[in-house]
Amino acid sequence: MKVAVLVLLALVAGCGAGGDVTATPARSASTGASPPGASPSDASPPASTGATTLIAFAMVSSAGTAAAAEVRSPDDVDRFVGGPPDVVATARAAVARHAGSRMFAFVLAGCQNTGATLSIRAGRVTAALTGGEGIACLVAEYFLAVFAVPAHLVPPDAKVSAAP
Repeated sequence: MKVAVLVLLALVAGCGAGGDVTATPARSASTGASPPGASPSDASPPASTGATTLIAFAMVSSAGTAAAAEVRSPDDVDRFVGGPPDVVATARAAVARHAGSRMFAFVLAGCQNTGATLSIRAGRVTAALTGGEGIACLVAEYFLAVFAVPAHLVPPDAKVSAAP
């Protein structure tokens, strides 16, 4: 019994149960590749390892459901998450810096994830979290991932979906 309680406490402690909503490391992504880590609040711009760039990635306040949509202006970020304010401000600034690209935002449920990838297949745009494999969380954590993609790589009638 004592061991089971200690294991349970270790799992809860490992899932960020303390209410930590600080930015989660991630910098860039290419379709199908896991991005290397760096905080989205870093002053340096994200480096792209391919045509698709993860321009903002952070743990956010509980969203309750997954969401996905094309983002056309910094104001569009507000409909995805309510906070924390510094994460929203960072995501809005990233969107403003990437005018001219098509941008897609996702709120995805996960557990101690460190990045995200974007997939554009058969006219569908989806995202998946990376990192955190093998971690068991009792309560899901929510992550905002915003990608910039050169317009010529996305079909004009592409459907954006939170489910892969």
